[in-house]
Amino acid sequence: MSSKLVRIAAACGITAAVAVLATGCTPSEGPSSADLERVGSSIARGEAIVTVPALSRRIVEDQGDFRLVDLRPVIAFEDGHIPGAMSVGVTEIVKADRAREVAGNRQLVLYSGDGIAASQASALLQLQGINAVALQGGFDAWFAYTSDPAHELPGQEPMLGSEERRQLAQFFHGDDATATAAPSGRDRAAALGLTPATPSAPAAAPQVDDPHGLGLQYGLGVGIEFELAAAEDAPAAEEEPAPRRRLLIGEGC
Repeated sequence: MSSKLVRIAAACGITAAVAVLATGCTPSEGPSSADLERVGSSIARGEAIVTVPALSRRIVEDQGDFRLVDLRPVIAFEDGHIPGAMSVGVTEIVKADRAREVAGNRQLVLYSGDGIAASQASALLQLQGINAVALQGGFDAWFAYTSDPAHELPGQEPMLGSEERRQLAQFFHGDDATATAAPSGRDRAAALGLTPATPSAPAAAPQVDDPHGLGLQYGLGVGIEFELAAAEDAPAAEEEPAPRRRLLIGEGC
């Protein structure tokens, strides 16, 4: 491997040994100077990354010209991932044959938790002539940006208006869009629409004896009930008997 490749690998946080293993090359078969210059120039121009706003638009528009790959551990992927992504490990995706199989003549968009591993993997793939970019900021940046319309990602273009941000939140998270920190575990999956959230059972209404149908369970007619109860408990007044009519013999005839 040339000294230039070693320097690029080190700049990307990759050891020379890992770079050789990933590319499947011996030191004498390393990338040419032209390849190194091409990849280096692409990185310098910012072409080796895709921003969160740009990727979000591509997903919403269903462009279909890219393959989204989640490099995080499977358990993290199952907890929640960007819609349309497939789970592929880092050590697997950096193999040229596997990367081409996954890509299927489309651009590979890689993302990891914070974006670092994806940037390293995309650099290795570019050295092998594969069209690959990394999501800037990774899954964490994407989730924060799309779930909270007020969350900003400095330096990431394009700048979307408040209405489009609101629509993005609705598109990706529905009614679960939040303005707080990203949830974890099944809560995060539910927010992404991957695992249905279990609705909490409504509190049972208190059982109130309402023989007169006055709506006492809603706090209505309480005073009336008390009056009725008092009336029912009071002893019934004795009615005076009606005076009898008597026929007096010898009178009134």
